[in-house]
Amino acid sequence: MSMVLAFSAIYAVTLNRMGFRFYNTVLVPSEENGNIVYSGKVDGTPASFTVSPDKAVVFQYGEELSGPYIMREDPTAIPKKTPAELAGRTMTGLEILRGDKVIFRGCEVSIGQKCLLYGMNGQYVNRIDTMPGSGVSPTAYDLIDLMRGPELAHKGDVMGWICGMLFCILTAVSILFADELFRWQLHWRVTDAESAEPSDWEIARRYISWTLFPILAAILFIMGLR
Repeated sequence: MSMVLAFSAIYAVTLNRMGFRFYNTVLVPSEENGNIVYSGKVDGTPASFTVSPDKAVVFQYGEELSGPYIMREDPTAIPKKTPAELAGRTMTGLEILRGDKVIFRGCEVSIGQKCLLYGMNGQYVNRIDTMPGSGVSPTAYDLIDLMRGPELAHKGDVMGWICGMLFCILTAVSILFADELFRWQLHWRVTDAESAEPSDWEIARRYISWTLFPILAAILFIMGLR
């Protein structure tokens, strides 16, 4: 019961904590001096993005500070050659700079709900780390999301809580109605199931299941929070 209450409280907080998804966490937005600051912890280290009114982004991870990053549209950045599958699609020439240094130049293409980046060579860009060599580095996709106003999300999946709850309920039922369930199973195999007594193996099986089910429930609860 205590595990159910504890994880229910954790899920309630986690699912209601909306923010910007970054690495394995959610950075929660707040307003500071006219800026929007998305802050939290990544691998136990404080991390934040500060987005100014003019959409410049500064990233801080621990004591490390990087930026400001800015984005500007430039039609001349559209590659002269692009994959055939992009024919007819709208392309937006973009440059992303860190200070005065250009870290990306190419175009953005909207495909369905996604926006994909293509470099000046016309090749699809899966990831552009803005701080190469750093343990935690925002990508060009992260910066574009932040500059345009990201769609907020939360960690956790309610299905983890539901599955964990099912195993907790199963455990409670198997404990409270152990003899009834035992005799109900025998009802289909013997004529006088009501007078049957559990064997040593049946009692051992009960204790094994009463140990395993809570463990499985805890694992499902934890997996759902990731």
